[in-house]
Amino acid sequence: MKKIIVFALSISTTLGLYAQEKQEETSATFKYSTVAKSMKVVTPTFDEPVLPINEDGKTYVVRNKMRRNKYANTQNALPKGGDPILQKQRASHINKAPIINFDGLNESESGGATPPDPSGAVGPNHYVQMVNSVYRIFDKNGNPLTTPAALGSLLGGGNAGDPIVMYDKFADRWFLSQFSYQNELIVAISQTPDPTGAYYLYTFGLQSFPDYPKYSVWSDGYYVTANKSGDNVFVLERDKMIAGDMSASIIALTIPSLSTPGFFSVLPATASSTLPPAGTPNYLFYYQDDAWSGVANDELKVWEVNVDWATPSNSNISAPQSLAVSPFDSQFDANWNDIEQPNTSAKLDAVPGALMYMGHYRDFGTHSSIVLNHTVDVNGNNLAGIRWYELRKTGNNPWTLYQEGTFNPDTESRWMGSIAMDSQGNIGLAYSVSGHTTYPSLKYTGRYASDPLGQMTLAEEVIVNGNSAQTSPNRFGDYAQMTIDPNDDNTFWFTGEYLANNQWNTRVVSFKIANDFDHDIGVTALTNPTSGTLTNSEQITININNFGLTDESNFTVAYQINNGTPVVETYSGTLASLASTSYTFTTPADMSTIGVYNIKVYTDLGTDQARTNDTTFVDVEHLSPNNVGVTAITSPSSSTTLTGNEVVTVTLQNFGSATQTSIPVHYTINNGTPISETFNGTLASGATASYSFVANADLSSLGSYAIKAYSSLAGDVNLSNDTTIKQVEHTMCAPIGNCSFQDGFQLVKLNQINNSTTCSPNGYGDYTTQSTVLEQGVTYNLILQSGYDDQHGTVWVDFNDNFNFESNEIIILNHLFGMAMDTVDFVVPANASLGEHLMRMRTNWDSDIDDACVDVDYGETEDYTVNIISFTGVKEEYQNVALQVLTQQDNKFIIQVENLNEAVDIEVRNSIGQKILQDKFSSTGSYNLDLSSVATGYYLIRISNQNISKIAKVWVR
Repeated sequence: MKKIIVFALSISTTLGLYAQEKQEETSATFKYSTVAKSMKVVTPTFDEPVLPINEDGKTYVVRNKMRRNKYANTQNALPKGGDPILQKQRASHINKAPIINFDGLNESESGGATPPDPSGAVGPNHYVQMVNSVYRIFDKNGNPLTTPAALGSLLGGGNAGDPIVMYDKFADRWFLSQFSYQNELIVAISQTPDPTGAYYLYTFGLQSFPDYPKYSVWSDGYYVTANKSGDNVFVLERDKMIAGDMSASIIALTIPSLSTPGFFSVLPATASSTLPPAGTPNYLFYYQDDAWSGVANDELKVWEVNVDWATPSNSNISAPQSLAVSPFDSQFDANWNDIEQPNTSAKLDAVPGALMYMGHYRDFGTHSSIVLNHTVDVNGNNLAGIRWYELRKTGNNPWTLYQEGTFNPDTESRWMGSIAMDSQGNIGLAYSVSGHTTYPSLKYTGRYASDPLGQMTLAEEVIVNGNSAQTSPNRFGDYAQMTIDPNDDNTFWFTGEYLANNQWNTRVVSFKIANDFDHDIGVTALTNPTSGTLTNSEQITININNFGLTDESNFTVAYQINNGTPVVETYSGTLASLASTSYTFTTPADMSTIGVYNIKVYTDLGTDQARTNDTTFVDVEHLSPNNVGVTAITSPSSSTTLTGNEVVTVTLQNFGSATQTSIPVHYTINNGTPISETFNGTLASGATASYSFVANADLSSLGSYAIKAYSSLAGDVNLSNDTTIKQVEHTMCAPIGNCSFQDGFQLVKLNQINNSTTCSPNGYGDYTTQSTVLEQGVTYNLILQSGYDDQHGTVWVDFNDNFNFESNEIIILNHLFGMAMDTVDFVVPANASLGEHLMRMRTNWDSDIDDACVDVDYGETEDYTVNIISFTGVKEEYQNVALQVLTQQDNKFIIQVENLNEAVDIEVRNSIGQKILQDKFSSTGSYNLDLSSVATGYYLIRISNQNISKIAKVWVR
């Protein structure tokens, strides 16, 4: 979000005066330090109704600067095809049902804010939830202890939003916060363990707006990061804030060597188990995609933050440590239209630009761990999944990647995750789910610490099912939050968004993976056999874990294949409490026939108190020699600049056991004539390869293209994995801009055009139905007004009617205007082409704009129509000439010219200016225009003669 212009005020409180900045920037990472602007004691009030945030009743969309810049290096970025570590093995354990599961705050209680930005934390006796723009306190059975209260009723600063709540278990205090649009962080620290009681309320002034703040608890401070360049990490003086000391300070630092796609929010580590010893640096985490400009590899970066409260200018952030991870694709739609929903074309924002909240850090004594997650595209076609990591650190050694995985078990999207680890090292992961059959809902999964690395092994459990889609806006969630119950250090508490009854809702759920039982044995993995060429004598080897608190011996183990007769044996050794071991059955299995074998392995301890983890299910395949398929179409992708010579590139994978060469491959466009070629490389068993077709695809016309690519290997026995389909959109140049701050046009007046408007969706407004007459060689006054100052405005007229706005068609260049009504003169060129043309108007905040198609951070684009004439005294018989286009079935149109009795030319061009038809007809009749054989997209129709020229846009579907 851009800087809001504020005025410095001199204000005092009952407890102290605002402090002055006490340090200047003295190093590359340290920026400044300042004492809190104010501190006062406040007591929550819950007896006032929550009023609508906007007086006019309109939805209040919380402002965030979540830019999604175009990725600059997609041609060379990995992966080429689907996610290489997408979990293909189905869940092997039965999950545990939720313990507590209740509805949190919803849209009707919020004062009309969206998205909810749900945040919630659990304490010894309470659960506190915050959303935009209210908060509420519950007991741990889900019973509300308060009514919903506006954020501003406690925190002041209006109801700006982006709330975060934490329970600081090391101080037994509650931490509630929001930002303000006056470039402030506002934080309330409870005076007691009771969140309904009094708070110390701190306001910290910053040098610019702290968008998307994410907080953490550490031994030497409360850490917060923000989505902004420059000072983007802050440390709040925790000890003083807990004590209510009015001199509590904030230190601002800048993260070095940070490459982003426009979203700067790194994730700070938060202490989940014990408070790190004094002097332990806090850690910042961020992922970087090799598709971003200047980034060579997909990786995680880790920085250390060292704070010196005695001499703040000594505080610093280290150079980053880089950790290589498996390739991932974090690129989604440039307009944030990412996540599919049932029964609507509207899609939701995947928020793929950052690691998701929180970053839970846990010290096990022998090592420290942190678990992280972010959203990725698992198939190159905007199917969202969750990439998750566990990093480990031993002593003073660098961080290492202990395990990683990508979770999406079907064709619905998983995103907006939150992840945490319990005291036993088990991991819980909760998230939103949506797709072509699933309304936005909430689910969770997880894994035992002893499970195979990189796998979420617990079957998905439903938290709540949604029943509605969201059509506007596309903002969803922005984040969710998982915390750990301080009473047992093992119960996960999660809150997130779902959609029901045509509004956003939130849910609060608790669940547990860890066990508390004396007797509990279970199978955690099948380690042999694995898929491949199998025999009639395969050894069955499993891992067994003693989850209980008692040593166990002489218990039953068994396996069963395809629901056949179980093979039952006895483990005769002793398995210590919380230990694991490997066991190989003495009876082998016959897997000599090609096909899939469902293997069920389990333990049977008579005294077992938790049967849910006894059993593991694994699918093992005896591979066919011949099984090749197309797993992804990596190019082309949706764009506004697709051409008639687009290279089609696919990823082939050998699912069979034999090495393959000379593989027939094919593609079709919109089920047209297949293009058939041959991949002549060598593809070993399990390997993938990229293949680019020699024959290019014509995607030059605007519209939607269904590209189907497939293989046809002789003898292939599994056709289910042969084919991949990708939808590619050639969209009209409708550039993106953010006008939610009132950037852009609020008034445009030019002769007959008099248009008062609000912000257009995605910053583009099509007003081509509004037109005015302009005369060659005449000077005109264009009146402009914006809702925000420092707008740079440029205007084009498409004189050559080719759907492109070129530099020689600019009639106004970077005129500066703002909130006051402003007039700018321009001259219509004396040789301007007569007739109707498109006129494009663009604004860009704080910078020049001379490109008609480039996206801007803040601004708006509006299109109109102008009719150029040669002189003011137009003959009366031409003043009322009008062009009518009547749409018929099957992309056929009837063209009529009203109030004219002359022959006219008709010309039709596609979206890149190519002329596809030129003809003549008498205007006394009509013209039948058949566009049923052309590609889907926009087309420009122009009728003209020496006296008139008229244009119209049509869409071929």
